[in-house]
Amino acid sequence: MGWRSEQQASEGKGSLGDQGRELKALASSRGFELVEPPDFEGRMELARNDPALVEGVFGDPGILGELLEGRPGLMALLTEVKAGRVDTVLIRDTNRLSRRALVLHQILAVLEVRDHFRIITPNREYDCSDDNDLLLLGVFGAVDQNVKRWLVKNMIRAKASRRQRGIFVDSKMPYGYAWDKQAKRPVPIAHEVAVVVEIYTLCVEQKLSPAAIAEELTRRGIHSRQPGSWWDSAGVRLLIGRPYYAGRWETAKGVLAKDPPAPIVDAQTWKAAQKTVAWWHYRASGPHVKRDFLLAKLIQCECGSIVTGREIRYRMRSDLAKHRYYTCGRHLRHHDQCSAMPVKADLLEGPVWGLIEGLARDPGTIEALLVSTQQDLLPKWRKELARTEKLLAGLAFDEDLASKAHLKQVFTLDRLEREMQEIAKERADLTERKQHLQALI
Repeated sequence: MGWRSEQQASEGKGSLGDQGRELKALASSRGFELVEPPDFEGRMELARNDPALVEGVFGDPGILGELLEGRPGLMALLTEVKAGRVDTVLIRDTNRLSRRALVLHQILAVLEVRDHFRIITPNREYDCSDDNDLLLLGVFGAVDQNVKRWLVKNMIRAKASRRQRGIFVDSKMPYGYAWDKQAKRPVPIAHEVAVVVEIYTLCVEQKLSPAAIAEELTRRGIHSRQPGSWWDSAGVRLLIGRPYYAGRWETAKGVLAKDPPAPIVDAQTWKAAQKTVAWWHYRASGPHVKRDFLLAKLIQCECGSIVTGREIRYRMRSDLAKHRYYTCGRHLRHHDQCSAMPVKADLLEGPVWGLIEGLARDPGTIEALLVSTQQDLLPKWRKELARTEKLLAGLAFDEDLASKAHLKQVFTLDRLEREMQEIAKERADLTERKQHLQALI
């Protein structure tokens, strides 16, 4: 009988009930006997649309007709055709079989096996044993496929044009908002907005990491948008980084949406949250984490691979415990290439800390080691200083490039200001680094 998308099935577009009633009236006028379909997935969905659709109707509600597989209604119909229990199929239009030429030819290859098998639409009758009718069906399939591709491309171009003019076109909204079909703009959802505000409060005021915020939301029993799913670190970090909550809705590059929703948090709170998340990210991946493993990348496994440090965090009663150990890097990637077992960090670091404690009691030895180390590091510091000066010189080029992009209307004024602020921050960091290296040298 046909197919329709999941969205059309939920909105009643191209109603299967209307198609079924129209085709049943056609069957009655032609004196056809309806066949009772076997049970197939989606048949109860047809019954919910219209109880009269159960008898004699094969359909796939909510399933696109791009492929032959995954359409239980169509597969049940083809099975009945092969068994000889169906010799005529009534459809509203030939594109109800498929809008893809290859799939339509696969269906026709099954149907033309039967002698004098017919496909009937309200406007025409096709005999699948007639070569001319098969050719006509194939031509219609190619035309339908080309028309669909043209419609899709036109829709994409129309959406891009509307975005450029600052008009909302996307119905998939971020957490905290829903799409208003009448107003064609996003509107806030009260209970989700309260969760967004709480996440920013935990991040800015209590300085919690995304993982800690997700854990706190789970403890309170607060789910994410998907039913039964809990918040995780990645979801919280993504939410905090989105500019929508500060009132910045961009529909295309540098084009702000017209009449955007009111911001959920102010710009100052949003920027503070970005700094907190960046700090936690630096703490999780910065160089200071390596200091937790005194011997990381300093010792070698017997297989020749570098030994790295690993840490497992687990909850013990109400405290968060840590399990630190050293393991072979090759063993982590390929267990079959190295059989070395992990070693507890305390077993390796204990003797080293004992040696350091002994050296600490002899200031002369420490001073000699410090002088030797500084002499070894001097070429490295000079090389790093030259690289820093080169990066500083390149920032002037970046500023000139951003200004030209603004003059050519590639960057908006807001985008230009953001670029300049980032360049200024990078210049300050590099200048501080340069001064530190000069002092060391």
